[in-house]
Amino acid sequence: MADQKPVVTEAVALHAAELADLVSLQQDLAFVRDAAKYVSEMDELAHDVVALRSYWGSALVAYRRAFNDGKGFGSVPRRAKLRVPPELVEALDPGLKSVHEESLENANRHIAHRVNDLSQVKVEIVNDPRGNGKVGVVILSAFQLGPGPGQALQLSILAGTLESSIGAQVKKRHHELLTEANGGPPPSQDA
Repeated sequence: MADQKPVVTEAVALHAAELADLVSLQQDLAFVRDAAKYVSEMDELAHDVVALRSYWGSALVAYRRAFNDGKGFGSVPRRAKLRVPPELVEALDPGLKSVHEESLENANRHIAHRVNDLSQVKVEIVNDPRGNGKVGVVILSAFQLGPGPGQALQLSILAGTLESSIGAQVKKRHHELLTEANGGPPPSQDA
């Protein structure tokens, strides 16, 4: 009996992979919640620009990842990862739904695709005012350091709300997977 190895069916492997995806989503959203809260508590006058850009950018990347396609965890080949279910976003109050849309847009336009109004580099040739040719080159650079007022705190609240919902799914899937692995009925399809 001690040498007996558990038999993992394909269905159990799939449900285990889905549970791993949900745990990854939960971890990303918890990171977003905490990083955005940290940014919201930074002193506006004494903040470290590198820390501000790092925390804010990392929070937006992790938030965006929770809604984008990608490869799922586990041993099931070519399986797309689970994302935050659209119905969770639809159930948000209008204020948090607006924060959601703004955060994804900010991540897509400012971080994933650097060419936009928030990130610019312009090079200009300076003419001699007396008409004696070109006398210099000016390089102007602008980029967004971090969120607007209150935006980080709102993202923290939003991520916490979604993380809590995903956490409830993790608990449910955990129980269902254990039941199924022990020969019980598989999880319902609406999970």
